[in-house]
Amino acid sequence: ACADGALSAFQRETAARALQGLDDDACFVLADGAGAGKGRVLAALAIARHASRDALVVWVSSNSQMAHEVVRDLHAVGLTMPSGRLPTARLPPWLRFASYHTLHHALHDLDWVHVTHVTLLLDEAHHLRHAAPKRLLLNELRRRVTGRVDVVLSSATPGSSVAHLQYWAPLPLWGPGQPFAHFEAFSKALAHCGAAGYELVVAQLKARGLYAARHLRGAAAPVRLRTHRMTAAQRSLYDRCAGALRGADVLGGSAHQAFFRRLLGAFKVEAAIAEARAARARGHAVVLSLQNTGHATALRCVNTNDPSHCSSAFEAMGALLAPGTHPTHANTIAAAVDARGEWPLDALDAVIDALGVDNVAELTGRVRRVVRRDGTLRYETKPTLRRERLRFQSGEVHVALVSRAGSTGIDLHAAGGDARPRTHIYVELPWDAES
Repeated sequence: ACADGALSAFQRETAARALQGLDDDACFVLADGAGAGKGRVLAALAIARHASRDALVVWVSSNSQMAHEVVRDLHAVGLTMPSGRLPTARLPPWLRFASYHTLHHALHDLDWVHVTHVTLLLDEAHHLRHAAPKRLLLNELRRRVTGRVDVVLSSATPGSSVAHLQYWAPLPLWGPGQPFAHFEAFSKALAHCGAAGYELVVAQLKARGLYAARHLRGAAAPVRLRTHRMTAAQRSLYDRCAGALRGADVLGGSAHQAFFRRLLGAFKVEAAIAEARAARARGHAVVLSLQNTGHATALRCVNTNDPSHCSSAFEAMGALLAPGTHPTHANTIAAAVDARGEWPLDALDAVIDALGVDNVAELTGRVRRVVRRDGTLRYETKPTLRRERLRFQSGEVHVALVSRAGSTGIDLHAAGGDARPRTHIYVELPWDAES
């Protein structure tokens, strides 16, 4: 049983509904939005399924770092665990953790002979949308267990197209005795119905008690839009870049988009830094969100013996826009822009440089980075995601810089060592509805 007060009334209700769905149909979709506490609900489900059914619980998430979050959520709901440096060593013997990348090894390491009941918790389940091999592994697990396999699919963004829903196979939608004989028939029917078809499917699952999708009210969180007006110099640089790319026949549309997304983000960063400083002056902690770190470009451009950012128009245009492009073409593009000394820093580097590397927790997918210390640029290894998150949550620093790669499953709520209010600044929004 969970400790008293470990779950809110909302989370207790969600867990009860999920347990009922697992008892009735051996599956449940937990599609609550960000911040609703899906991790704690999954932890409560793990404890409850083991206590009531003596089930082996297999918890799968997006990456191995999420094992720390699993331990945190289990501890938060009252499970006593031994101390240890590795999070997987602290888990009880009836619970196994794996990432989607290590699932193959985890399944083969288990002794399935005596396993008669498995509860499969698929956290960040949207990672299965485009991963057919992982779906086959899950089917293999269901075949290996001689008894019952319950499946919980947890994701705030389950899918936005029919093709994404193949990992919903555990749900009573297609197969023997279900409305559709197979996924192809289900997909074809939904394609004719459009968005209304999705709503009908979800309504049917909700009516059967197999689907929950609630979001926190945003009434207490004011939202403000700040428009950045480009300076004359920025507009001139933008126009020259647009003209050069329009005349270049060597770059695809996606490369154009990637470049201008980065360039516009760099233009907006000065306003974002001003907003962050104003929020800090009000006593708030700041979460500043980007989507792209430019790490791959930095690896191509940085000189590790003499650390610097993109040092020439050729490197910025050639390495960022057209890796592998013939040097003549890249030189032609760079010469057409003629922006020597005008290239801004990437937004990520600009924020860290302005606020100070020791004052910002960087929660991104970067491994190494160029930073300024004592007036000197250095190329160094970035601290781990876990270390940076703890720095922010403990109040050691009051600014967290978050990218898409570093934000999966993390909790930056006002709690614990630093309960000051959060101001969330978006420099760049995700480009797709599933991010």
